[in-house]
Amino acid sequence: MRTRIITLIQKLAFLAVLIPTIDACAADASAEKVFNVKEFGAVGNGTFVDTKAIQKAANAAYAAGGGLVVIPAGNYLSGALFFKNGVDLEIQEGATLISTIDSDDFPQIPTRFEGIERDWRCAFLNFDDSEGVKVYGKGTINGRGREWSKVKNKDGHWGRPRMICFTNCPGGSIKDLTLIDQASWCVHILYTDGFLVDGLHIDVTGYIPSSDGVDIDSSSNVDMCNVYVNCTDDCLSIKSGKNEDGRRVARPSENIHVWNCDFYGGHGVAMGSEISGEIRNVLIENCVSGPENRAPVRFKSQPSRGGVVENITFRNYTLKGSGTFIDANMIWRMVEDYVPYFPRTVLRNIRVEGCHGDVKSVGVITGDPDAPFPEGTFIFENCNVNAETGLRLSNVLQTKFDGLNITVPEGVEAITRAPGVVRPEPRRK
Repeated sequence: MRTRIITLIQKLAFLAVLIPTIDACAADASAEKVFNVKEFGAVGNGTFVDTKAIQKAANAAYAAGGGLVVIPAGNYLSGALFFKNGVDLEIQEGATLISTIDSDDFPQIPTRFEGIERDWRCAFLNFDDSEGVKVYGKGTINGRGREWSKVKNKDGHWGRPRMICFTNCPGGSIKDLTLIDQASWCVHILYTDGFLVDGLHIDVTGYIPSSDGVDIDSSSNVDMCNVYVNCTDDCLSIKSGKNEDGRRVARPSENIHVWNCDFYGGHGVAMGSEISGEIRNVLIENCVSGPENRAPVRFKSQPSRGGVVENITFRNYTLKGSGTFIDANMIWRMVEDYVPYFPRTVLRNIRVEGCHGDVKSVGVITGDPDAPFPEGTFIFENCNVNAETGLRLSNVLQTKFDGLNITVPEGVEAITRAPGVVRPEPRRK
């Protein structure tokens, strides 16, 4: 009994210390300084350009040692915005942040795009070296990508702005926003260790080139959940650098978990094609692929890339009339004359488990002619796919596809194999 009383006293003493600490943490969270853009001159009528006012609020938050920039209800037309360490952003319900269509509003900055470090057009929203940054709200960001794709840049530089880029933002997050018509990649997570993407609704209203939903680029320990994506390029692309520059940076994308996402339309969940810095330990599970999804399970590389892609699992994928179930192509889009690299890209321990539903085609697996896929590259378990056409193999030594149960119409072969070595067609001039 005495021992129990002493233990109880010790617990009460611990709580006496802990409760004030919890209260202090709550007070700190609620006491974050708020910088309402209206108080810095933002109009929010959809025609007046509010770039200066919003940037002024962001700069004031940074000067104050950090704070929350709030965009209240209204329509805010703006060029590129830059947020420094300690500055969070809330776009409230009824608020829409709208991109201008003027290249002069989006300067060239040092960044990485398509796997190469270089000066490139900045994003609409830029967060650099921002530890624990939070971007959230029930509002909307409109990148006006359909309009951007039709204009000629005045500054003489090619390229359209990404919607949001987080560069070196460990412990950051983006939540709950609606993101529409990105002019280029929508959410770009670059050189970041630890990040959460949760509850986004990403949608394009027509064809926009390079309109990726989410790009995880040489980043690690990234969680992505409850995200809807309808775009006209990769729904999710995991990257790690391109060719020689990717090998120079040598920073992999790894330890990535994606779940409960609806990849309604786009080019699927892709590893690559910027793959030179390696990709490993990726789990995609309990997701849905819609009827406008071109290839739910996708790998793409070229002979110039190199890099190891290993320990990739697609689990419990529901296929709802999608295009191609699996598309793995190591001679993808051979339109540029890059020097081949040895060793070629290696795929290792690629697992596809519990995926089921209807697709137009089971898919295409095309290895590099100088490095065919060996036995055991792809491991299927309990996958049941109904399709109009079967699986086509080129430069594939693997013969065992147990666990991939294919139902096709009578007279259609479930698996076909191209004879001999298949090399890419000559590049277009």
